[in-house]
Amino acid sequence: MSPFLKVFLIASALEIAVSFPQDSPPSLPFLPEIIDDFSGEKLPEQPLLKSVNENTCQIESSTFDSCILSKFREILPKLTVGVQEYNMPIADPYFYRKGIFRYANDGVQGGVLVRNMNIRGIADSRINSIRSNFKNINNFEVQVDGFLPRLIADGGFKADVKFGGLRLVPKGVFNVTVTNVKAIIKTTGSLMQTPHGQRLQLKTLDADVDVGNAKITANGIFSDRNLNTMILNLINENMPEITRTGIPATKAQWAPIVIQHINSFFANVPIDQIILQA
Repeated sequence: MSPFLKVFLIASALEIAVSFPQDSPPSLPFLPEIIDDFSGEKLPEQPLLKSVNENTCQIESSTFDSCILSKFREILPKLTVGVQEYNMPIADPYFYRKGIFRYANDGVQGGVLVRNMNIRGIADSRINSIRSNFKNINNFEVQVDGFLPRLIADGGFKADVKFGGLRLVPKGVFNVTVTNVKAIIKTTGSLMQTPHGQRLQLKTLDADVDVGNAKITANGIFSDRNLNTMILNLINENMPEITRTGIPATKAQWAPIVIQHINSFFANVPIDQIILQA
């Protein structure tokens, strides 16, 4: 399978949204770089309610992990409408405006654009277990074992890619569907004190991801419809190997994007209404 096809699919299937100005294609060669631009509708900042012990998870409690697990299971299905009591915005569907992924490796140089991407299925996530270690509020570790039945992402794309003596500048719309995703996610972070109360802020994220199945559809890769279909069939036939090798190979690039989105989501969430120190 050609390096270009692997790069194109990896960028799309991992939902690394990418873009560059349409009237000014990027100069080659590129250095690996991501520039992320995300947006999501935020709920207005709400006055903080007085903490109620029975509604919060006590960090020092022996039941803290099970308490947080229950909170996750309570909150996730509500992300389609937002969770007013915790000031959480709608996160399913999640709108991702744009970002930049630039790539230079194995004879491939270029950039791929994905813009105005909607991601659906987050609210159907299932959390199997949570294990935490709160050394203090400025240094905690959490491991989450989760399962995602199906995630769908669609948007527009444009690319400018060179490999060998060939240059491709495709553009069109795409849809990526992944199913039966298992993930073990390890994070570190802190509870930051702000004028509005404590806020969650992740520092690092590491994830072992196993994708059960994935499929991509797109137009505009080639102007000829039959050739476009043939290339997509080839990509989808090789999808298991591409996701198996591509996800860990690009972890250093997509993990900071995920952290940035999670921190943005929790920016207005009064975390001390969920987690409480004794």
